[in-house]
Amino acid sequence: GATWNIGFFDGTSVIWPKADMLTGVTATLVKSVMSGSGMSSIDSIVHLSQVSETWAAFATNASVGVRAIQSIDSVELLDDSPVIRNLQLQYAAIPGEPL
Repeated sequence: GATWNIGFFDGTSVIWPKADMLTGVTATLVKSVMSGSGMSSIDSIVHLSQVSETWAAFATNASVGVRAIQSIDSVELLDDSPVIRNLQLQYAAIPGEPL
């Protein structure tokens, strides 16, 4: 997306699409809290045909944090995945920077 990044959960790891893109601040923060909590993630090319092999997907953006994606085309995804809820909680717990 032009203003967001996407991650997929395959039951084991979070997969971040490997493509020409700008990685946003929120995605970078989510990756940081994931590595600090021992969650594994990989960067990999993700084809539309592979979406049905994932359990869940989420978007990251500075205005929404981590938001579950319910479906991509006709593929229904878990929008109440414990992994996504965990990422939402970890992201929300990042302390703000004083100005």
